[in-house]
Amino acid sequence: MRQFPFLKYFMIAVILVSFISFSVSGNENKVITIAAYVFPPYSIFDDQEKLAGADTDITRVVLSRLGYKVKFEIFPFNRALVEMKMGTFMAMLPCVNAKERREYMEFSSVPTTTLERTFYKLKSNPVTWRKYEDIHGKTVGAADYSYDGGFWEAGKAGIINIDVNKKTEADVISYYKLINGRVDLVIADKNLHAYLIEKYKPDFDKIVEVPYRSVGRKVPFSFAISKAYWAGKRHEGIRFLDAYTRELKKYIAEGERNKIFEKYNMYPEMDMKHRLIVD
Repeated sequence: MRQFPFLKYFMIAVILVSFISFSVSGNENKVITIAAYVFPPYSIFDDQEKLAGADTDITRVVLSRLGYKVKFEIFPFNRALVEMKMGTFMAMLPCVNAKERREYMEFSSVPTTTLERTFYKLKSNPVTWRKYEDIHGKTVGAADYSYDGGFWEAGKAGIINIDVNKKTEADVISYYKLINGRVDLVIADKNLHAYLIEKYKPDFDKIVEVPYRSVGRKVPFSFAISKAYWAGKRHEGIRFLDAYTRELKKYIAEGERNKIFEKYNMYPEMDMKHRLIVD
């Protein structure tokens, strides 16, 4: 019998392509539910009480381009993390790619958005900072988030006092505490600050950034899957995550993500060219 070596290599190529790609046709109209939480302006409720926001919109569109219809199950943030640990949901809205979370979640290698935290003060307050000793003894309003840059460590060392708020609108509460003189500073993401200034205008008009630096590095906010959910079929979970990442890259390259940034008054320069901008 005549052999056709090229046919063997062709079939191998077909098998590889089918393994690498996550077929849209196979996912078409498939409904998936992912864990969600509210964190303006990345995930918010719009005027129709529908979950919206930069990360929500981007996640919904990217998954729809892969053929999925997405439903969001909304929880308090820490509860959403618990659900991911338990494997209740296959995936979660983008969140900080923190070391402790990588124990039970796999993150996309391309961030959906990026956070940059800094301190805020009243305009009348002359304080500046480059190191925590510059704000020694100050009380800082904070939400129960995963801040880096030595923030929590400075609190534990007694250099600063941290007023932690664990309620749903923790950042808003901290801002009101600031204008009422109950805290000296607040720590917040720059995009969140811009959102709060606009939403609660003119209440927070006198709140400004503390010069001269941000708190820690710029932090990737990345789409994640649950290791527990995909236990026993990890290769399928990784294929799903890789497909999401590839489609997100295309979405970014087409300039569509910048339109979302503009829609929510965010900083379009924060993570251009598919990579994080770092100091």
